[in-house]
Amino acid sequence: ALLGKPGHAIAKERLFELVFPGESQVQPEAIEVVAYRLRKKIAHTGAQLVTLRGLGYLLKAES
Repeated sequence: ALLGKPGHAIAKERLFELVFPGESQVQPEAIEVVAYRLRKKIAHTGAQLVTLRGLGYLLKAES
């Protein structure tokens, strides 16, 4: 979802639905763990995962 729409905010709830489809045992806060791990993985690529408080996440290229 983030790669498909770089530069566009994706709601945290939407990301949760995409990462954990149909999972009732997973807490919504788990998406924050996924975001943390993704940040570590892309740290050297020139991309940045930005948290937009109240909106979700945004993937952008570093300037």
